[in-house]
Amino acid sequence: MTAPTITSVTINGVDLDLDDVILDVIITHGRGAITDAASPSTLDMRIFATGQITVPYTLGQSVNVKASATNRFTGAITDMAISHATTIDGNPPMTIIDVTAVGKLANLSRFFYDTTRPAEDLQARVDAILTATGLTYAAQADPNYALLEVLAADAVLEDARTQLDTLNDWTGGTLYDKPDGTVVFESYTRRGYNYATAAWEDMPLDWDNTTLDWVSQYAPGDAAPTAVTLPVTAVIWEPRWQATASTIVNDVTVSYGSADPQSEYQDTDAVSIAAFGSRAIKITTGLADVGDAANRASLVLTAQATERWTLGGVEILMETLTAPTLALVLGLTSGDRVIVTGLPTPGPIAQFLGVLEGWTETYTIDGYRLTLALSDPRYSYAMLQWNEAGTADWQNVPIATTWSDVILQSNLVP
Repeated sequence: MTAPTITSVTINGVDLDLDDVILDVIITHGRGAITDAASPSTLDMRIFATGQITVPYTLGQSVNVKASATNRFTGAITDMAISHATTIDGNPPMTIIDVTAVGKLANLSRFFYDTTRPAEDLQARVDAILTATGLTYAAQADPNYALLEVLAADAVLEDARTQLDTLNDWTGGTLYDKPDGTVVFESYTRRGYNYATAAWEDMPLDWDNTTLDWVSQYAPGDAAPTAVTLPVTAVIWEPRWQATASTIVNDVTVSYGSADPQSEYQDTDAVSIAAFGSRAIKITTGLADVGDAANRASLVLTAQATERWTLGGVEILMETLTAPTLALVLGLTSGDRVIVTGLPTPGPIAQFLGVLEGWTETYTIDGYRLTLALSDPRYSYAMLQWNEAGTADWQNVPIATTWSDVILQSNLVP
């Protein structure tokens, strides 16, 4: 078995000699937990530059790193440091350049423009903001909001990152950049299901002779995204479980509409309040309709009304993976699903289906390690769908089980 490793490093369009790349490379993608703010990808690496007459790189130059011919980082240099070590007399000092680079998500804070927009659906608002940046992006907005409206925006000079963060606060979502440099806006509900984000040019239909409506082309698919199951032998013993009361919310008030003061919609979870006491939040939004406000409040309660476990620090020995599992793991990005099996007892569960929030990978002379940060899928509304219940006998499902707590078929049996 050949251990995966870095196969190319390109700076400003020029491939580096891999012998000059010191195997002390750290790359991050996404974030460390669902409660963390969205973060650009980062790269820290060290390069031999002994014998160079001038510093061969400059701030702002593009950087791309691949491992096993798969993109692992795309961004630009933000920081450099140069150090010299003495060598044998007559030889030039050994020179090392420490390079730090960040992903394309960081660029969003550099684009300032007038925020004036008409009342429109969420997808249109996100597309307008990201299109203006000129960056390659994927906008995966919640279709429920995409069919309704966010309020018109007044003229304010504001950066693109702030505008998108505001929309995420209103509707529930996050941002990240992929290893290929694509900037992604993702509603949490999009993690739960496959959606057909159709575009006109993608539809090979004779529209003059079809009775289909556009709404049906932007609808949930029949199955949740396929999860990647990690081999038990590839996961270092043992991942760490964590739950915190700080994430529990059981009383949600959402403001909406254009009135001054805004109208408000409140929703509560009585069972959670009895168990944990009142834990209330208010979300001020630019949502236009009470139905959107009710949907937002309901989703917060679904995700956060009771304790949720996270499984942080799932460290993978990459050299133990074989094809096609290696390709699947290298393809993981924020929002994907991962199944970790064979977890020791006692613990919350023996098999955990988590949503990937981010990863950190390290390349050293001792090997290649990928560490995943996974969140409880209920934070992303990634529950089991009806058509995935299989042969469950409904009369035997525990009466206290709620659908929002059903992640795997095994959750339907006592």
